[in-house]
Amino acid sequence: MNYGYTKLFTNWTKEEMNRPLVRFLYFIFYFFKANPDNEKYYPQVKKWLIEIDDDGQVIREIGLDVEGNPLFSSPNNRNWGFLRTLRIDSKLMN
Repeated sequence: MNYGYTKLFTNWTKEEMNRPLVRFLYFIFYFFKANPDNEKYYPQVKKWLIEIDDDGQVIREIGLDVEGNPLFSSPNNRNWGFLRTLRIDSKLMN
């Protein structure tokens, strides 16, 4: 296992999350949300703490705010995880 952090995917804004098209898609896919409890915090995430396996698959993630406080962690019983579908090269981690 490897542990580290990345600042990839930390550029979400509330305006982008509230665009009419995004809201429409949330409405259509409401029952298929992968992270229903965590999505509202994405605009606040400034750094991700991650655990990846030897193949680069993300196993766990913790979203941190600008002060380094944890906002959420995934996966759990209701949230699949935002980065779990990615393979991350350890060179991208700090």
